[in-house]
Amino acid sequence: MASAILYLPPFHCHDIPLHSIGVHSFEALTLSVFQEIWGSGSPLLVTDVGRRFKFQWNPEYFIKNYGDKECFIVDPQTDYSKKVTVRDFFIEFSNYAGQGTTFSGNSKKAWKLKDWPPSAAFQEEFPELFEDFLNAVPMPSYIRKDGVLNIAAHFPMNAVAPDLGPKMYNAMASDQTLGSKGTMCLHMDIADAVNVMTYAADCPDGSSGCAAWDLFCPEDLGKLQRFLKERLPESCSDPVYSQQVYLDEHMRRELAEKEGVYSFQVYQ
Repeated sequence: MASAILYLPPFHCHDIPLHSIGVHSFEALTLSVFQEIWGSGSPLLVTDVGRRFKFQWNPEYFIKNYGDKECFIVDPQTDYSKKVTVRDFFIEFSNYAGQGTTFSGNSKKAWKLKDWPPSAAFQEEFPELFEDFLNAVPMPSYIRKDGVLNIAAHFPMNAVAPDLGPKMYNAMASDQTLGSKGTMCLHMDIADAVNVMTYAADCPDGSSGCAAWDLFCPEDLGKLQRFLKERLPESCSDPVYSQQVYLDEHMRRELAEKEGVYSFQVYQ
């Protein structure tokens, strides 16, 4: 499971072919509909989840309740990390005009606070948010850790279960038109995941901020690896599992033209 707080201005690439993605409201998503889509390996988008949260998962909440805690933020372009307080990060998070400059001098950077908390269990660090998250997610029988259809609920008591979260992902604005390479590189999760968008600040022009996702079919993994190895021959490691390659607009267009590989694109 994963919870995301992302702040990204939308950028649409209408000339790149895309897979269509199913959109369902929380109330209309039945078990049979979910199982059919999930069983096919396709992603789905569920609306009206945010209104089910009791707490406001926004910068003000984290500044008020966790502002003095220390955390590590990461520059996604260089992987350079820096220790700051939660308060400092979220104050900068909301400052679009000079975003990131407090931590980077005069240079604007899309710093991210990834997989927070990094080591402590989410349930222990944020007990009230843990309950809030579990009470808000769709298809709880699959998504909750204690869901009867979630395999994680059936691990033997003496076994070491994998860390399935939830975790938070907090990222500053990243604008591809200004040369940014986003805040998350291409990777493959070890398990199916649900990402819940809990907050996005408006863009400077007043339009709604969002998180931009490109999701690929698992069966296209081989084509993705071959394409990236040919395009980036200097990379000796696996271009997907190394999590060091960002698929920008130009690469996704080339991938569609040469390999016939399209993404499911979501503006969350």
